Amino acid sequence: MRRILQVLTFDVVAKAGLGFAGVLLIRFMPGSEYGRYVLAAAAANMIITAMTSTFNRIYIVGYKKLNLRHAAGSFLALQMLLMLIVAALLYPFRAAVGGLYPAVMIMAAAYCLIAFARTVYQQELRFMRFSLVELCRAGCFLGAVVCLGLYQSGNLRAWQVLTAQSATLLLAFAITFLRRAARGGWMSWAAARALLPAVFGGGYKYLFVYFLLLAVFGQLDVFILRWLTDENTVAVYGAAFRYYSLLMMTLGAVHAVLLPSIQQAAHADEFRKIFRDLRRMLYLFALAAGVGAWLAGWIMPLVDQGRYPESIAVFRILCVSAIVSFAFSPYVHILMRFEDFRYLTFLSAAVLAASALTFTVLIRHYGAPGAALATLINYACLNGMIYARARRRWLPGAAPAARPA
Repeated sequence: MRRILQVLTFDVVAKAGLGFAGVLLIRFMPGSEYGRYVLAAAAANMIITAMTSTFNRIYIVGYKKLNLRHAAGSFLALQMLLMLIVAALLYPFRAAVGGLYPAVMIMAAAYCLIAFARTVYQQELRFMRFSLVELCRAGCFLGAVVCLGLYQSGNLRAWQVLTAQSATLLLAFAITFLRRAARGGWMSWAAARALLPAVFGGGYKYLFVYFLLLAVFGQLDVFILRWLTDENTVAVYGAAFRYYSLLMMTLGAVHAVLLPSIQQAAHADEFRKIFRDLRRMLYLFALAAGVGAWLAGWIMPLVDQGRYPESIAVFRILCVSAIVSFAFSPYVHILMRFEDFRYLTFLSAAVLAASALTFTVLIRHYGAPGAALATLINYACLNGMIYARARRRWLPGAAPAARPA
């Protein structure tokens, strides 16, 4: 619990700094340039999510099997090699982000570096270092935005912001990880090529598909909501989702600590202790979510100046979804511990297909509250099935040598 609270505290501070930087960008950039930046940042985030979600989990899950203790730099080199391939494959679509394509790809590659640094510290259970990397990144970017904004006097350009992001990511990487990376045998391209069959030829290929499906699943509510309703309904849902994201930061901290902890657990008793502690945290989280749902009737109208009264009901439904996710989603790390990747892939594909129908039906009838209710149902199904699989197949006789059939 101490580690989770530490990660959460640092993440809140870092997100606050990044959020303030985002507000300053609105102030310092002309509307047209800010629109170009938002589009470019969205394109970069899609690439970043696809690359980091998969590679960084493979690093932790496959640390022993792939012998990454002596090949960590080569694993990073493999990721950079694939970034070059992705850049080449996406080059024909460069017009989608105007003249910002080179800046987008450089920023995505720089973010992969900083994310890998955090993953190394996460795998080693060095969560103070893990948190400091993100805090350093946020601080560097906020400082760069302030300096650029003052220098440009409200005429900040999109390419300048993207360049500043890349530079600050590289600076944070140098401050927090370069000395560690410089120690022996790093970034061997020959070793990176040797890792290719192990990463893409075995069960890990299912992880790539799984996280791709999750990326689509996580955005499906907004896409269908926008397709079936108007901009005001999307704004109502977005206003509620903003507060829901604050709750989910706690779950993010839990996942950051649990993944390496479960990977390194040696006996069934250790698994049981981890989840016993998690149940204690669930009671506190449920209490906090319940109080937040109750206070939303007073706080949200004050913040939003009464523009989205329907968002209160949406947020309260999402609070229930957050509690359900907190209770069951951590068990996904048990399935990853025993490399049950194929099950995760087929399960997420089935839930994604069903959720398209759930969102469509409920949004047509209830609008933004329907989207929240569909989110609750879909995540309950996904995480409930993961929980059932973990409890039935792995937890009773969990042992490091066990492997999925």
